Parts: sequence; structure tokens; C-alpha cells
Amino acid sequence: MLNCYIIDDEQPAINVLSSFIKKTPFLNLVGKNINALETYPVFKLGEIDLLF
Repeated sequence: MLNCYIIDDEQPAINVLSSFIKKTPFLNLVGKNINALETYPVFKLGEIDLLF
């Protein structure tokens, strides 16, 4: 299982990626955000394997 995170400035793109991730059995969506700077604390935890 790969933990993944989505960062994009367009909400429709986040929605599309989220739906594809939910349909992929080996991906686990940990979170999503439109602001890259707000996600820095998440990456410091070291739990993200894949970033979109």
C-alpha cells in the first residue's frame, strides 16, 4: 500500500485524482491540499510515498 498526497491549485483536478486513487487498490489517499506550503508539516512525518 502506497500512501499518497495530492497538491494542486485547482479543486476539479484534485477531485479527479481523488476518484482515480480511490479506484486503485494499492493507493491510500492520506490527504489533499491546494496550498503547498500548508502541507510541509505532513511531509516532515515521513508517511508520504507518492505525491501528485
